[in-house]
Amino acid sequence: MTSISEAVILMAGEGSRLRGSDKTFLKPFVPVLGRPLISYVLDTLIHAGIKTLDFVVGYESKRMIAQAKQLIPSGLSASFIENHDERSRFRQWDSRSSARFF
Repeated sequence: MTSISEAVILMAGEGSRLRGSDKTFLKPFVPVLGRPLISYVLDTLIHAGIKTLDFVVGYESKRMIAQAKQLIPSGLSASFIENHDERSRFRQWDSRSSARFF
């Protein structure tokens, strides 16, 4: 059995439903019990043996990348994929993936 060592974290959207009207926090960095939400995901992935992370960013990507880099522990390889048009790409993916069910 081959172990999985790479993961993708999707965080390209605005996160308006999660953070409400407070524009201070980006979706992955909304505090939960005193820690950024994304830190729980990182801890879980590291515990599962993930060695490489690919972050898909879009909304406020420069700010998102800068904040995410501060949370990435040493020994974990990370790359950032910029998706500036997440709505149209999701619609394209969604229409292709749902077509096979009909």
